[in-house]
Amino acid sequence: MPATLTDNALAVLRARYLARENGVVVETPDQLFRRVADHIAAAETRFGASAVEVAEVARTFDRMMSSLEFLPNSPTLMNAGRPLGQLAACFVVPVEDSTTGVFEAVRWAAEIQKTGGGTGFSFSRLRPAGDLVASTGGTASGPVSLMQVFDVATEAIKQGGTRRGANMGMLRVDHPDVLEFIAIKLDPTRMSNFNLSVAVTDAFMTAVRDGTTYDLVNPRTGNVTAKLDARRVLDAIANAAWAVGDPGMVFIDRINQLQPTPDLGPIEATNPCVTGDTRIWVEDRGLVPIAELVGTTPLVATWDGEHVVFRRATRVVSTGVKPILRLLTVEGLALRLTADHLLTTETGDTPAGELRPGTRLRGNGEWYTVRDLEAEGEAEVFDLTEPSTSHFFANGLLVHNCGEQPLLPFESCTLGSIDVGRFVAGSDFDWARLRGVIHEAVRFLDDVIEANRYPLPEIERATKATRKIGLGIMGWADALAALHVAYDSPEAIALADRMAGFLEDESLAASRALAERRGPFPTWEGSRWQDASGDTRPLRNATTTTIAPTGTISIIAGCASGIEPLYALAYRRNVLDGAELTEVNPAFQRVAAERGFASDRLFAQVAEHGGVRGNADVPEEIQRWFPTAHEVDVGTHVRMQAAFQRHVHAAVSKTINLAQSATPLDVKAAYQLAYELGCKGITVYRDGSREGQVLVTGARTARTSTSLHCPECASVLVVQSSCRLCRHCGWSVCG
Repeated sequence: MPATLTDNALAVLRARYLARENGVVVETPDQLFRRVADHIAAAETRFGASAVEVAEVARTFDRMMSSLEFLPNSPTLMNAGRPLGQLAACFVVPVEDSTTGVFEAVRWAAEIQKTGGGTGFSFSRLRPAGDLVASTGGTASGPVSLMQVFDVATEAIKQGGTRRGANMGMLRVDHPDVLEFIAIKLDPTRMSNFNLSVAVTDAFMTAVRDGTTYDLVNPRTGNVTAKLDARRVLDAIANAAWAVGDPGMVFIDRINQLQPTPDLGPIEATNPCVTGDTRIWVEDRGLVPIAELVGTTPLVATWDGEHVVFRRATRVVSTGVKPILRLLTVEGLALRLTADHLLTTETGDTPAGELRPGTRLRGNGEWYTVRDLEAEGEAEVFDLTEPSTSHFFANGLLVHNCGEQPLLPFESCTLGSIDVGRFVAGSDFDWARLRGVIHEAVRFLDDVIEANRYPLPEIERATKATRKIGLGIMGWADALAALHVAYDSPEAIALADRMAGFLEDESLAASRALAERRGPFPTWEGSRWQDASGDTRPLRNATTTTIAPTGTISIIAGCASGIEPLYALAYRRNVLDGAELTEVNPAFQRVAAERGFASDRLFAQVAEHGGVRGNADVPEEIQRWFPTAHEVDVGTHVRMQAAFQRHVHAAVSKTINLAQSATPLDVKAAYQLAYELGCKGITVYRDGSREGQVLVTGARTARTSTSLHCPECASVLVVQSSCRLCRHCGWSVCG
């Protein structure tokens, strides 16, 4: 049965989602849900469904959405069944270390953002500021400077006025420019269209624990350029996040360890590559230069341990201009490739840069001997991925697959969320009904991959190679309140673990059922799923779960966002480019009326202060049921995220909301606890630390800044929000 939409939901739908003609809304919410359902269900004809079967699937999809039990990500609601047709929420765009690579990435991002998609970038491959540019004899401007090109482009696009430009930028903690990256948003005029995260390694966190230094590494050369005190850098990250909400942290090694398709390359690899004239042995064609194979999926020669066999390459792409080496063998073979490209030797796969004269290399049925290896400037290089054996023959030598980055370059995320608050039945969840919706939602999201009109052909190929989907939940805080379980109680953490485990198990069961009918994702061979213990039946999707932010779709559903606690029981929400909507939590309003303590004075107090804990007008039992984000301690925030992360294949989007009175030590403690508990990343936000924050309670205070010099190295400090940070040595302090 269709659910009743709130006034705020209707306002958001009219502003962003409902179809218009000449600026006038010409679609109702019911028509929107039917439009989306019909368009997504029509994809099932590709799997042999009849018209009758498609109509039945469309009715199921329509019922899930109109009842507000499940909603897909915003681009699907906006664009399904309309000319634009782009349905995915987010995309990873590779940024290569060359002028061509950078501005190609800007172009790709523009194509994506104008369709309503968000973009993620890692800038870790870019050489540091001041580094050599061989082609001009000049010096590089560095990733922080180039990032601003992406920010300006997003500002110009603003995604057609329907969905604000959203970018995630990431830099490795061992990049020489990491301190400049940490400090960039201390200047409030910079990078307003980006959220930032530092990609933190296990080696860095070990150095923090041990109180030692760690290496900064030039990504162009692989050479160590300097050392920094790890604890000082962690302090700098925490202080900047305390001041302005950025950067967050991503635990990059953990993500690599858990990613489902390791044969497609490690996340944030340096992209080992070969030059365009490298000849690839292609079935029925012979030796073909790899540059001529770009955009195709040829059958290429590889080695199965005993014989030459031909296997399908899932992607061949150009990855820009990079420094290369020229490898010569005693027998006369030559290969030009990057220093990190792996070749098969008698002792295993070895980076080209580590080969020595006399090293024996695997060829086609015979061995070759290295004679010489020398630098040969820079050249355009290319990637090939063969997922079955992870190897292919290049100029007669057996080499390992080229690497890729996450989602893996050009992958997109197809997301949807279930409002679990609508599945509360008495003192528990209706698990059977929830199981049915999970299975239908997985089917819906897999159909979206087929129905999507991709902004770039590279994105379509990469997305369909792994068919990753991300089914999550929203309304978690509403569900806990309805169950009379306090968000900040051990019972809530245990229930989170149960809910996340149920979502994972059932979404995998649904994906296996789809694989039986439609086939597994093309890169199933060699995936972690194939090698896992337990049920190893093929999956349709390389990932099935995530926890998305659900900011706008939670307004449509009339529920709390994602797995967040209630931000406040009454507040002003900034949406629609500066407009404000006033919201009172309907569950609290209903309980207050039922218990007889509702009053205009109480609601005015709640609107000013956000919560009711400590309010003598509210029964203690009710105070316990309705904690707000700033009343939940840091440890509980992180433990809730970790409980879900244990069962979620992708990332868990959760903001560790802190009161304005929180200290930088609170931020640092949250980062360290998140790492210890197995989270993949963390975002910490202190109330009032960023202008234009989405949810607002209470008043605002002004900031002050003063020009100072670093007491350690005398460099000029960045000063903002009572924080001072040195971009040279990492010294920082707040307060």
